[in-house]
Amino acid sequence: MAVVVAPVSPAEYDTAARLVCGAAPTFGLEQRVGRFLAALRGGEVGPAGVLLARRDGAAVAAAVVQFLPGGTATLLPPTPFAEAEAGDALAAEIVAQLRTRNTSFACLFLDPDDTAPADPLVRHGFRSVTRLTHLLRAGGHLPIPPEPPADVRFEPADDSSEFGETLLATYEGTLDVPEVCGHRPAADVLAGYRANQPDPPMWWLARDPAGRPVGVVLLTHVGTPGVLELGYLGVVPVARGRGAGAALLQHAVRSAAEIGVPDLTLSVDERNEPALRLYRRHGFRPYQWQRVYLWRPAW
Repeated sequence: MAVVVAPVSPAEYDTAARLVCGAAPTFGLEQRVGRFLAALRGGEVGPAGVLLARRDGAAVAAAVVQFLPGGTATLLPPTPFAEAEAGDALAAEIVAQLRTRNTSFACLFLDPDDTAPADPLVRHGFRSVTRLTHLLRAGGHLPIPPEPPADVRFEPADDSSEFGETLLATYEGTLDVPEVCGHRPAADVLAGYRANQPDPPMWWLARDPAGRPVGVVLLTHVGTPGVLELGYLGVVPVARGRGAGAALLQHAVRSAAEIGVPDLTLSVDERNEPALRLYRRHGFRPYQWQRVYLWRPAW
């Protein structure tokens, strides 16, 4: 009988959680299932995006697509041990939902050594584009950096047109996942960063002595006490190579320390070697790598 895909029902939450987290008994399985169920029942994960593939009425595989503010989406891939037909059915439904919602792009992040779960999605238009390096600055063991140079001035920002235009300008020639940059208006980009953040957000616009914008920096909450994420740091092309990036980073680290948050995390495209060198010079150290799979409607 053909595989049928539909969103999970409340009665199937536990089945879906076990399929998403891995059906085989492994260390930490029950904890993973418990966290997923809590996120599902608490609304953190939308049940409409939790998809079950059924054959003869029995659930045989699952996948998750979550739509985010700003017109993007993230995925948990089809169950890795699923038969090819079930995996392809889930991937086809995911892509159909992405197109129906006019999604600008969707991302999937996997362990670099465990890429098989992406195979059905690759067959339906996803591409492996790069690896992300995740870094941590354990501030409790490092000195606070000096104040940025006086010729770079910082001002708190919101979603004003100037801030948005400057952020988009930093995408020009970027080495940080350029495949997703420049395809959305500033309002959508900022909506993604603003989600679940304080109001006003921890965003800053940097200016040179003449008052011209040279870059932006955004800190975001990650839900872990004592940790903030450097959500984005960007320098406009004309200011690159002149110390603006270091000034932005120093400001971010000092701002986090001033509100009692010692640790900062960030993610960077491994192709962005200048950024990696900058972060390492300021005490960031890698702790995880992930393969990035990307879908865009024009592909």
